[in-house]
Amino acid sequence: MALFIPPWFSLSLPLRYAFDKTTALHDQPHDNISLSEDQPILCQQCRTVITTATAAIELAGQHAHRLTNPADVTFEVVLYREANCVAQGPPTWEHSWFTGFAWQLALCGRCAMHLGWLYTKPESLGFYGLIKTQLVFGKNGKIK
Repeated sequence: MALFIPPWFSLSLPLRYAFDKTTALHDQPHDNISLSEDQPILCQQCRTVITTATAAIELAGQHAHRLTNPADVTFEVVLYREANCVAQGPPTWEHSWFTGFAWQLALCGRCAMHLGWLYTKPESLGFYGLIKTQLVFGKNGKIK
């Protein structure tokens, strides 16, 4: 089931529903899916190219993280240094899953599907934490 959050919704979201950090998964990127370096990763809803396998990064030794917010909703989040997303709302450090990084919602620039979060901090390059179930791995959703 796809989770769609309209752009106006985040402006009315109380801070108590912000996100909190938990433990990392101990799996390999993309559950051992074999993606070529130039293989696109697409928005699950509109199939727009969001990023590629070469943009994958690790934090705390992991590319994939299982994270639960204060509302007890769990997400499997995969990390990328760049993504074709639009940041929504002001950055906040409250309940950030990644210490020292502020977060904003990250929406697909084409269909506005909530794909994850943009994480930033002043003295560092930012990254995207994208919800794995909101993505399609491979060209047209097919795995090589």
